[in-house]
Amino acid sequence: MSASSAYPSSVITFTFPDNPFYGRVNDPTGAVVYQLDLTKGLLGGKKASSISRIGPKGSFKPVGEINWGGWTSSKNVVISGIDCGRLLVHRSTGLFSSGEYWFTAGDGREYYWKKKECFADSGRRVATYTQRMTRLLHSNIPASLSVDQSYSAPAVLDFIVVSALMMEKKREDKEKSRRNAAVSGASASATSSGGGGGGGC
Repeated sequence: MSASSAYPSSVITFTFPDNPFYGRVNDPTGAVVYQLDLTKGLLGGKKASSISRIGPKGSFKPVGEINWGGWTSSKNVVISGIDCGRLLVHRSTGLFSSGEYWFTAGDGREYYWKKKECFADSGRRVATYTQRMTRLLHSNIPASLSVDQSYSAPAVLDFIVVSALMMEKKREDKEKSRRNAAVSGASASATSSGGGGGGGC
């Protein structure tokens, strides 16, 4: 599916100053608009996340829950009281493509993520997620989510925020698997190269 590359002029950029998975989500003025809470499992992995929208008087309104799944439970997502199952549905777009991850938002329309960009079913880009950058000797650059203002109503924005967290978790898991594979490969190589000793005087 073709996707337009240009954003409209009105884009709202939300930042995650604490962590992509917990803490505050701020709007461009610095006001907190969402609060993310993370529960970890016994081994330190992500177990569950809750997302609350902050009202004009600082009131908390729970809007989303993610059960990240594990050995004893399956991944499950609830947004605005709607049980969304796994929420993201993968659709292949080619042999060498990572594919697209589709979801239906509260407005009844379908949207999809392709890597770090989210599109409406028409192909219009509605959001872009930018990963946190860690820099030596400098302040870190927090993760951010830039959203087309036309899609900033809670019925859509809540789903974009929750699905952005899920896409970042997929990226994190993939990177962790890549690192583990590299370590395993290096360990196997070291074992094979050092295993032929013998003899002596």
